[in-house]
Amino acid sequence: MLGERLQYLRLEKGMTQKELSKVFKISLKTIQFYEQNRTIPDIYLVAEMAKFFNVSCDYILGVVNTPIPLDEREAEAKDHIYMPKEFMKNKETRRTYKTIVEYVKMVHEMK
Repeated sequence: MLGERLQYLRLEKGMTQKELSKVFKISLKTIQFYEQNRTIPDIYLVAEMAKFFNVSCDYILGVVNTPIPLDEREAEAKDHIYMPKEFMKNKETRRTYKTIVEYVKMVHEMK
């Protein structure tokens, strides 16, 4: 899922894989592997990608299907943490999701 989303977002911006690799300071092969779903980026890079493409990490990761722009998410959410039902089932998944959300909030506040 992530690979398809990344490719879609890259093409929407009219970028090549090589151009995108330069933006994130990673190799062309790494971008190719992401788009082929052969490997996944770490959460820090997912957050940077979300910021760059102006979509949520949830969208890039395939949790939601609507790429809500950052400014709209800000207006809607403020301090509220939305957690999909799938994440409520497992304690470890809940904790990981909350960590990701907190990190994304922190990165966003830094800009």
